[in-house]
Amino acid sequence: HFPKEDEGGLLEGGSNIPPLDKIGHHLIRNNSISRCGQAGIYGCYGGVGCVIEGNVITDINYRDEWRGSNQAAVKILFPIDPIIRNNLFIAAEGIETRAKGIWLDWGSQDTRVTGNLIIGFGHRIEGGFFSEVNFGPTMVDNNIFVQSYIKCESNGCIFAHNLFSDCIFDFWFYQGRIVPFFKPHSTKRQDFYFFVTQPHI
Repeated sequence: HFPKEDEGGLLEGGSNIPPLDKIGHHLIRNNSISRCGQAGIYGCYGGVGCVIEGNVITDINYRDEWRGSNQAAVKILFPIDPIIRNNLFIAAEGIETRAKGIWLDWGSQDTRVTGNLIIGFGHRIEGGFFSEVNFGPTMVDNNIFVQSYIKCESNGCIFAHNLFSDCIFDFWFYQGRIVPFFKPHSTKRQDFYFFVTQPHI
């Protein structure tokens, strides 16, 4: 659970994330990650300002033993100012693994996903790209998606100059979730949105 105000730690909704220059800013480059359990690369708050590039991530949750909300090649909550570029993500072949290619969750802002090749995340419970409860902007450009499910339940998603082959699209309008947003290039929460609008394509 998220701690309460008097317990210390990070609060639900990101009201006390450490300052931008104190967390994140990791460089995750040129790794080969395969046959992991739950996720290839995972971050909560610590994805701020990160660059994830040149990685090959395959067969996440290949035994379908994980359930819940974190199975992905890359899963980041509160990704503020990250770049995910020039990676190769391939789903485990022949089974529904519940894993996603890229999953940006709750609080994504000023995020860019570019130049990635994402293959085989085609089942509804999976997804090549999933933007969940984000304020944006999130720029998804110059990627190649093959046999993948594209799911967006967020504000401010921009899809431009991508190639989609044999993909399924699911853009949600959902009014029951809270979307926090932050001051530009900052971890200081500015306010909440209480609804999610359609992305822009």
